Amino acid sequence: MQSESLPPSRRDKKSLWTGALRRPCGGAAAVLCAALALGGCANLGGSQEPKVSAATETTKPSPEFLQLAQKALADNRLADAERLVDRVLLTEPNDLEARLLRGEIMLAKGKPNQAMAVFSGLQELPEVSARARQGMGISLLLTDSPDAAVEHLKAAVDQDPKLWRAWNALGSYYDTKEDWAEATKAYDSALAEHPNDAMILSNRGFSYFMQGHVDQAIADMERSLRLDPSSKPTQINLRLAYAWNGQYVRALAGVSDKEMPEMLNNVGYVAMMRGDLENAEAYLMRAMEEDPAFNRKAWANLAHLRQIRELNAEGAGRPPATPRDITAAVTGK
Repeated sequence: MQSESLPPSRRDKKSLWTGALRRPCGGAAAVLCAALALGGCANLGGSQEPKVSAATETTKPSPEFLQLAQKALADNRLADAERLVDRVLLTEPNDLEARLLRGEIMLAKGKPNQAMAVFSGLQELPEVSARARQGMGISLLLTDSPDAAVEHLKAAVDQDPKLWRAWNALGSYYDTKEDWAEATKAYDSALAEHPNDAMILSNRGFSYFMQGHVDQAIADMERSLRLDPSSKPTQINLRLAYAWNGQYVRALAGVSDKEMPEMLNNVGYVAMMRGDLENAEAYLMRAMEEDPAFNRKAWANLAHLRQIRELNAEGAGRPPATPRDITAAVTGK
């Protein structure tokens, strides 16, 4: 059974992003980096390493240009970051840090294939190999190539265990495989190197939720929102976790009038999944009362609720639901 109404949860690819597009101290999720597998980029749809744009000045830029580019990227001023990196590369085309940063910029711009084209030429160079492999792995996750991605991510942390971005991406990968022990280990390693990061806490909280460790999930998500109150996926996932714990009122606290019909439906759906059919029906009915346009979704869930009651009445029963069933409804798995 699949609810039509549960909103997209943490399975937003931005939840992998980390490092390039970061707000200072508790900002939203950062951006994935990338690095192509061995042998260049011929199989990336013709992507080639982006050409350095022409500049009006050909004098050698000062080292501060790279620092300014890094700050521009951290502030999400991508055009400024790209312009500054291009100035460095115009006179220093083999500057490894500048090339690495260009790959980060491509990721921040949502162009993982172009980022991989950049990183493909860097992953065998000892000075930047670990970071390039980290970027490659994250880019491959963004392009839905998880099995190839994990090889690069593991190689990255083997070379440099402090690469928290790679650890976070590995956690997301292991979540998809339901390898919960490895997922938790990866997120713990990421937080050990980058503590109090809202995005990693949110990811680990979602992982705990899928594992059925709802109290731990709530603790991580609450902490994440204290660091980044604006994170919509974390807000939604925390409300689902409250609902799974039977804290329905808390799940609905602070919901806007506009979002209330959908959230009522979601709470009703979660209540139904945990076997609380009486409250499930009440919240689904309230969803329809709040917004008649929402009837189709709520009615679909009510129809399923009636089927569950009929099965229970006939003694057929059903397997106990878990939080993973909710995420399956969201992702269609």
